[in-house]
Amino acid sequence: MQFKMEQDLEALILAGASDEDIEFVILYHILGDEDEDEDEDEDEDEDEGEDEDELILQAQNQEFYLEGMSEADVKTNFRFSKQDIPVLVNALRIPDIIHTDNRNTVTGTMALCILLRRLAHPSRLKDLQPMFNLSPQSLSQIINYMITFIIENHVHLLTDLRNVPWLNEERMKTYAEVNLLSI
Repeated sequence: MQFKMEQDLEALILAGASDEDIEFVILYHILGDEDEDEDEDEDEDEDEGEDEDELILQAQNQEFYLEGMSEADVKTNFRFSKQDIPVLVNALRIPDIIHTDNRNTVTGTMALCILLRRLAHPSRLKDLQPMFNLSPQSLSQIINYMITFIIENHVHLLTDLRNVPWLNEERMKTYAEVNLLSI
C-alpha cells in the first residue's frame, strides 16, 4: 500500500495536481479499505444505541446541516470542500456521536465542522452561535473535546516522521518545491 501511495503522489505532483487532489489521495491511502466487513458488523451492533443518540440529538434541536450548505459556503467557512468533510471524519476516526463531559451531544461531523470553523477564521465563539445553534460554552467544550481527541489519537503522526514511512525528508522537500512552483 505504501508503494502504491508513493506512485500515486508522484504521478499527481508531476501532473501538477491541486493541493486538494493530493490531500484526497493521501487521505484515501491512509484510510485504505480497512476491514469494511468489520465496519458492517459494528454498524449492526450499534443500531440499538443509534436510536437513543438520535433522540438526544433531536432533543437538543440542532439545526446544522452540512448537506444543506452550498459548496462555496462550506469552502469559505471550513476551508475544505463539502466532499472532503466526511473523508476527514473517517480519516481522523471521529465517532458518529460525540458526548462531552458536560453532556453536550453532537454528531462527529458537526463537531469537526465546529473545530474547522473555529480554526479557519479568527472569530469569537459568540459569532459561531447562529451557524451551529449552540451556546458559546457548548461550542468551547466541543472544540476542546475535538482538539484533545485528535491529539490523543493522532499526535504520533506529527511527532515522529518514522511513524509515517511515506513522508520522509526527501519527499517533504519535493512537495515543498512543487508547492513553491505553483504559487
